[in-house]
Amino acid sequence: DAGRPGARGGGTELRAPAARPLGPGPRAVTLLLTTRGNLACAYCPQRRGAPRDMDAATLEAAVRLVAASGHPRPKLVLFGGEPLLAKALVWRALALLAASVRPGLVPDVHVVTNGLLLDEETAAFLDEAGVTIELSCDGLGAAQERRGAGTGAALRALLLHLARSRPRLLAERIVARLTVDSGNVGALGRSVAELRAAGVLEIRAAPVTTPDPGWNASSDDLLQRAL
Repeated sequence: DAGRPGARGGGTELRAPAARPLGPGPRAVTLLLTTRGNLACAYCPQRRGAPRDMDAATLEAAVRLVAASGHPRPKLVLFGGEPLLAKALVWRALALLAASVRPGLVPDVHVVTNGLLLDEETAAFLDEAGVTIELSCDGLGAAQERRGAGTGAALRALLLHLARSRPRLLAERIVARLTVDSGNVGALGRSVAELRAAGVLEIRAAPVTTPDPGWNASSDDLLQRAL
């Protein structure tokens, strides 16, 4: 009462602030499903500490944010480590999103994977769900071998298989995230050519975000030549 005009003591009327309208929600959400990896990339920031997977409650809360977003095409990125090592979480996220998405919303879902666990069953599931597969790699040749012996040949075989079995997926929803650091920058142009020859139409440079002590002026020159 004391704040009401005319009440004893006078003063300014106190009012609760008007409720703010809900915002449009997130435009993009990236989920780190697991810190586990099936390769030992030197530049991976997830190599520190004991491996962990995202808990179900966090996953569901984040997916529901995307499902209720006011943006017409919010982006959901499933990341790792290697997210296909936590395949059950990938399936859970996709199922929950499909079940709870508001009418008219068409989320843009991406899985970032090194591709080594992308077997036919998994590729078929992601393809049918309309998921874009971001293939994290260093190329298809010698540059990729730094990640693991034989991985370049394995990725080349994967892309050749997709060209035969799922050409539309390869043409429209396979994106190469080409890692760039001091150890592979000299092969960048060749790596792009290899990926293009294998049928990948969209290639994005992905500079490492961890410290790169080997990067120097010579690396700058190599990058300029590659570009």
